Amino acid sequence: MYIPVIQKIQFKNDVLLERALPVKGYLTVKVGDSVQPFTKLGMSKVSYKKVLIGEDFKVTRNKKIGGYFYEGEKVGTAKSHKFYAPFSGYLQKEGNDYVFWQEERDFWLLSGAWGTIIDIVKDKSVLIKTPVTDIKFACSTMGDISGELIVFPNPEEALIKEYFENLSKSMFGKIIYVGEFLSTDVLKRAIELGVLGLMAGGADKASLTLAKESGIFLGLFTGFGQVSVPHQIFEILRGVSSRFIFISGKERLLRIPSPENFKEGTKDSTGSTLKKLAKGIEVIVLQKPYFGKIGIVDSVSESSIFVRFSEKEETVQVFIPNVLALQ
Repeated sequence: MYIPVIQKIQFKNDVLLERALPVKGYLTVKVGDSVQPFTKLGMSKVSYKKVLIGEDFKVTRNKKIGGYFYEGEKVGTAKSHKFYAPFSGYLQKEGNDYVFWQEERDFWLLSGAWGTIIDIVKDKSVLIKTPVTDIKFACSTMGDISGELIVFPNPEEALIKEYFENLSKSMFGKIIYVGEFLSTDVLKRAIELGVLGLMAGGADKASLTLAKESGIFLGLFTGFGQVSVPHQIFEILRGVSSRFIFISGKERLLRIPSPENFKEGTKDSTGSTLKKLAKGIEVIVLQKPYFGKIGIVDSVSESSIFVRFSEKEETVQVFIPNVLALQ
């Protein structure tokens, strides 16, 4: 008897990753260079903030459009209200509107991966050939993001809010694995803190909708509801916490760059979509009240199997086809 397989983890060699500057700048590497995650690839000048002032604006005396203002300095008057620079920067005009831009800062583009530079777009981007670990999401929002991964040390739901509050100052722009279930309350707090993306075993559909509306990435490894995350996935994530990762929402794919000697000799693992049902294989159950739980097949009969979720628990009967193999 064979059952469908969920292929979650693949090891691949010679994957191409593009790393690009946010605006035109200059590159500090060349084709053939070997790079590591913290190798600087290039630099550009970037303004991170702007404030829209509007049309009805009068610039302060002895100042002009394009002029530099220090933080707190009076810039002018908008609709009889004095406008002071919220940060050091420049007054500009876009169409009919006055806009205040933050002073540009140096942005250094880091590799984020081990590998070799194989192509360059002058002053803009590089292409890196690198080995990776790919993990598939069961579902996710759209969009492509990359950034530093934070893995909460204990995936128990009761501790998730506590982790968020303790680490709130360092959450901005990060990608976070929160555990086996993401609640709507935690999602709302992540949005407030400027988190770039969230990953979990499961969530409810309301959370997925809220993530789409808010523009925050959300990826679920197993599906909707209170569901388990395969042990192998959690171990991989825990081992790469604080590393740079890449996510493609369109492909529902988490891509983790890996050292050149990882899984040495491993070929791309496409594998089969079916697996023989036998004692000892790992499965995810799709039958209430065990929906979403992961266990090990203890025995197989003609129309059902018996699954053990832990050594301390007794086996439970699961009827075919309410089960999927994990690989």
